[in-house]
Amino acid sequence: MRLTRTNYKDNSSSTNKRNDQPVTINIFDIHPVELDGAILSSGDLDLLHGSNSLSTNDDKLFDKIDVLNEAEFVIADFDVNGTTHQAHVWTVNDDGSLTKWGRGSVDSSSGLQSDFERDIVVVGVPPGVGVPTAPAPTGPPAPGTTQKKIRVKIGKRGSLPFQ
Repeated sequence: MRLTRTNYKDNSSSTNKRNDQPVTINIFDIHPVELDGAILSSGDLDLLHGSNSLSTNDDKLFDKIDVLNEAEFVIADFDVNGTTHQAHVWTVNDDGSLTKWGRGSVDSSSGLQSDFERDIVVVGVPPGVGVPTAPAPTGPPAPGTTQKKIRVKIGKRGSLPFQ
């Protein structure tokens, strides 16, 4: 796996040294794009691609495909202090409505996509807490859950990172 960023990034912040703009994680020809969850010390949900935190990278991830025609995002269930939290995911559509991702036994999946740029809402649900039917893309998470909105894109190499 090759990992690059759209802008130069120093090790102490997630801004571009030239213009203080947040950076984006760029990956190349990865299928599936696997993300894991973690709870930060603040109690907020974070998503990780390998050891790279999306919260410190503008909450954006771009899979540039060249060899592949399509790819998918998979967000795995994650452990917090020995307790498994299920990852439930919705795509935020252009009209603001939500489309729930397919749910497997240990993850949620976008299905194959070829030209995909959307906000997604990830909800971490611990045992004994009900899964919300449709989370609010902005605002507080449902009681007992954690929630994060990120922007993801799958596109041909050479396309702009985000519109």
